[in-house]
Amino acid sequence: MQWSVCPHDMVKQLQTWLDLAGYLQKRLDEHFAIEPITDFTLFYEQGLPKAELAFINPLDAWHLVRERGFVPVARTELDDEVVFIAHPEEPADRLDALHDQSLAAVDRQFATCLGLYVLQQQGLRPREVVFCSSWVQVIRAVARRCAFWLAISRFSRQPEQFKPHPIPRP
Repeated sequence: MQWSVCPHDMVKQLQTWLDLAGYLQKRLDEHFAIEPITDFTLFYEQGLPKAELAFINPLDAWHLVRERGFVPVARTELDDEVVFIAHPEEPADRLDALHDQSLAAVDRQFATCLGLYVLQQQGLRPREVVFCSSWVQVIRAVARRCAFWLAISRFSRQPEQFKPHPIPRP
């Protein structure tokens, strides 16, 4: 079984994912192939299209349910938030400072969609959105001032509080 894990989770806990794949392989007597992809572009081009099992963000999960008939089996009780971060030399005391500025983000990410939606609801539009292949690349773009703002996702609780919850079947 080909398994894909979202790159930001793969980076944070590579050994844990490899151990879990090994455990599942032994318990279920099924081969679990997990490819440690840490770049979002490669993940979307090579990892996710081959996935038979996936640990991914809500937006990607929604696409897999719609487009490939995947069945969600667990969710988290954590809430996602969007954090806007500015270069230290940029004024960052109000959200309207984002209007007509460059925004760096990772394409096809829930945090990016939510961040753009929040701006739209406030009547604010970025001049451009610079898409990067990873959140590390986004931070580098802000540091180099190629884009002055970025939107990153963070959980409102600590990751160790993650507890999967079964999704009720209809």
